[in-house]
Amino acid sequence: MRVEFANDGVMKIERIAAGVGIILFHAATKTAAGMHILRGDSGGHKPPNPAYFADTGIRFILEKFAEKGIQPPYLVALAGGASMLALSEKIKSGSAVLPVVKDLLKANNLSVKLEETGGTKVRTIFFNIDERKMKIV
Repeated sequence: MRVEFANDGVMKIERIAAGVGIILFHAATKTAAGMHILRGDSGGHKPPNPAYFADTGIRFILEKFAEKGIQPPYLVALAGGASMLALSEKIKSGSAVLPVVKDLLKANNLSVKLEETGGTKVRTIFFNIDERKMKIV
């Protein structure tokens, strides 16, 4: 799990299940950032890998964008949040991460343009930066 930045080529986040894959893209600068988040809130801890938690990962991307002078609007895509190991209707592995991600995006005035979440499907996000085409399979 890591945050990746790119300005061309294809960005791909694979095997997204209970975690959440997220891509933020700034069209004017052709800058994309993506990560595969496994946990919701860090509880205020500073993990060695910011992409592990939603709060630290999203903050990390927004800070790096700001350092480069990149400001919203961003195209945002989400995939994942699946309930792969559900033991009951109340216990779902994907249920903890996705709401935290969505709340953080809302708190930062970022709206999701493409989303495939929930269910029991493992997904992959493909984003062709050059063609500005994104799909989730």
